[in-house]
Amino acid sequence: MGYDHKYIYSRQGFNLKITDMQAALGLAQLEKLDDFIKIRVHNFNLIKKGLEKHTNKLILPEPTPFSEPSWFGFVITVKKDAGITRNDLVQKLNDKNIGTRLLFAGDIRKQPYFKDVNYRTVGDLPNTDIIVNDTFWIGVTPMINDEMIVYMLKCFDEILS
Repeated sequence: MGYDHKYIYSRQGFNLKITDMQAALGLAQLEKLDDFIKIRVHNFNLIKKGLEKHTNKLILPEPTPFSEPSWFGFVITVKKDAGITRNDLVQKLNDKNIGTRLLFAGDIRKQPYFKDVNYRTVGDLPNTDIIVNDTFWIGVTPMINDEMIVYMLKCFDEILS
C-alpha cells in the first residue's frame, strides 16, 4: 500500500478524545503560538536551503503564492530516477536517528474500510500514487535547533551523494 501500517484503517471512525486537561494544555500553548510559528518557518527555510542542491533527486515543497504557511513539517518526494527509493532513504535517515513520518492515511480508496464505499474518480490519479509511494515528512518542530538541522542536512548529503 505504500504507507505505514499504523495508518491502515479497517473501520471509519472519529478521533474525538479531547479531555479537560488537553484543552487546558492547548490554551496554555496558544500563548506560545507566535514563537512556534516563527521557529517552524525558520526551520523549514533552513532545511529547504540545505536540500536545494538535491533537487535532481528530490521534489521539495513550495508554499502557495502569496501565503505565509506555518509548516506542519517538511514534505519530501523522492524522484523515480533518484537512484534511491523513498523507503531506502527513510531507513538510512532513521539509522542516523533522524525521525521521519510517512503520510497518514495514504490513498483513502485503498483503505480496507473503503472497499464497499461507492465513489468515483476521474482518471488513474497517478500523482496520488507518487505521493503514497515516494513521499515522506521530516519535522520542523520547535523542539529541533539549528545544530540538529545541520546534522540532518549533512546526513542527506552523505546519503544522496
